[in-house]
Amino acid sequence: MTAPAIAAVIGANIRAERETRGFRQDVLAERLKVTQATVSRWESGEREIRISDLLDVAGVLGCSLLSLIDGAHDDADAYRQGYGDGWRECAEDVSAHLSRKPRGRVS
Repeated sequence: MTAPAIAAVIGANIRAERETRGFRQDVLAERLKVTQATVSRWESGEREIRISDLLDVAGVLGCSLLSLIDGAHDDADAYRQGYGDGWRECAEDVSAHLSRKPRGRVS
């Protein structure tokens, strides 16, 4: 999976989790201390999200990192099955790609 494809999948999952919890983009952005445009770009896949920001999103939304990476909603079931190779490859690709392009946080 390419980096843009990974960003698009993660972005769609962020949007789904945000909407499920009834958050608007501006509210999520405020809680994350980023701009609404940043959240919009993450959700559309236009901007790759750093792992640290992804962890912050999971914390604010009260969901697992796994649900943001691959859309898994039953965390217990995902853990029992043991993250398949596809998940590991995706997480490694995201981590490697994002570590190559450090980006400043929008304040």
